[in-house]
Amino acid sequence: MTDQEILHIACINSYRIIIKQEDWLDIYDEEHNYFAHNPIRNVVDMEIVEKLLFYFTEIEDYDKCIEIRDYIKARTN
Repeated sequence: MTDQEILHIACINSYRIIIKQEDWLDIYDEEHNYFAHNPIRNVVDMEIVEKLLFYFTEIEDYDKCIEIRDYIKARTN
């Protein structure tokens, strides 16, 4: 598996936890359990969320970008 593939999986998994509110333990039990953040911490660092937004913008996954943007807006207002 390439570094780029690991990065993609990590961003997807962190997106699933932060935005979709999936349980990190369920993802941890999967074969490829990489994360772009520390899933054990209950506090989400907005810098990580902004990096996820940047990543998904770069790969042009705009549906995820919209959800992440809305997540950011909801927590900064």
